[in-house]
Amino acid sequence: MRYCKILGAALTIALLLGGIGGGSASATTMCKAVQNPCAAANKYPSGTEYTAELVENNEAVLVSVFEEKCTSSKIVAKQTALEGSPLLGEIGTYLFGGCTPCTTETAIHLKYKTELELTEPGNGNMTLRSNGAGNPTFKLTNCPGGVSCVYKAEAVAAQVTGGQPALVKFENASFEKESGPLICGPVGTFNAEYEITEAKEPGMAGVANPRVMVEG
Repeated sequence: MRYCKILGAALTIALLLGGIGGGSASATTMCKAVQNPCAAANKYPSGTEYTAELVENNEAVLVSVFEEKCTSSKIVAKQTALEGSPLLGEIGTYLFGGCTPCTTETAIHLKYKTELELTEPGNGNMTLRSNGAGNPTFKLTNCPGGVSCVYKAEAVAAQVTGGQPALVKFENASFEKESGPLICGPVGTFNAEYEITEAKEPGMAGVANPRVMVEG
């Protein structure tokens, strides 16, 4: 009887520490419901595309010597796995419009690799990295004085808040100048907040204003 009590206590401690067999954290997945862990029927499958656009009355702002403001911006990202630690994906489209004082802002070296990690039920942290073509990079052209400025980052962090709509927020993401004259400034910080406006699963029509949760 004493042996059984000791074994039971040991099993309880093992479960509290993360489970028997290594205690690895659960994989991150994208879920259609407020549900952790996410049921198989509610998991967005690999290949799902998400369209995200600036939150209403928000701007995408890259601050250096110039304070570059764009009134429209659109991201199209694809989930490339069902789940993972991190959950992998890619950004194939990143557009800006209505920009001043540099009239054109372009994301170059697409596609970007995305890595998403669950931080708490519903929410996660996402990192943008090179997918082989080069680091995430923004190019500003037609700036005051006719100059062009190029800023790059080895990794760009964003917070993902699940909901309907789900939000993707870049807050003071740091970039460094890759090319351009002194007037461009040596570094820049990027701020923007997007909402996921559509989710399109493989072979299906897109769903507007979907519920998207970061779950385990």
